[in-house]
Amino acid sequence: MWDAITGSGGAALLSDMTMYPWDDGGRRAGDLLSWIPDDAQSPDRFVAERAGQSALAVATFLADKREALAEAPPNPILWQSFASSLVPYLGALVGDDDGSQGFEPLDALESIESPVTRTVGLFRAMMKNSEANETFIDAATKRAKAYQEAFANAVSKDPRLAGTNDTRQWLIQAVRLRGVVAKAEPANTPIRDGQRRPTLKLRSPWMLRS
Repeated sequence: MWDAITGSGGAALLSDMTMYPWDDGGRRAGDLLSWIPDDAQSPDRFVAERAGQSALAVATFLADKREALAEAPPNPILWQSFASSLVPYLGALVGDDDGSQGFEPLDALESIESPVTRTVGLFRAMMKNSEANETFIDAATKRAKAYQEAFANAVSKDPRLAGTNDTRQWLIQAVRLRGVVAKAEPANTPIRDGQRRPTLKLRSPWMLRS
């Protein structure tokens, strides 16, 4: 399935899968992607790279065809499979290449203020299905929190680390991920119990240091 998704006809295949009104909600189609999240964690680099390349093809298709997909049949199980296959690469979307072989960011992340238009488009595409969207948003929120905690823990042990690039990247990745979530959700989206709408802060004292 890797060569079919990543080959020259991959986008057409994904389009056919998504636009067809599956009588099982897209379960059979979604099963074709079920190997991606497992292989993403494989210690075998070749296996992990194939998973990453396949996930990148899915992410690219969803981001670039978001408006057309709004008219697609519901196929809820297929959309949930899309979300599950991409969750392992949420960090890679904002520049974290740890454990994301084969997957590259959808946008050029040259600075903290670089636009993330395609990544936002991907998140908006997930709104096609509420469960897929919830899976994606919850995983992104948890990943952003983990980056913030990693930064805070490192700085609490040695404040001098706040100005180093390696440590600062955790904070930048958290800001990017929370920013994508904030931009993707419409302003009138109901806030779930116990949650606050994410806000985007582009700068902090640490980001301003060279």
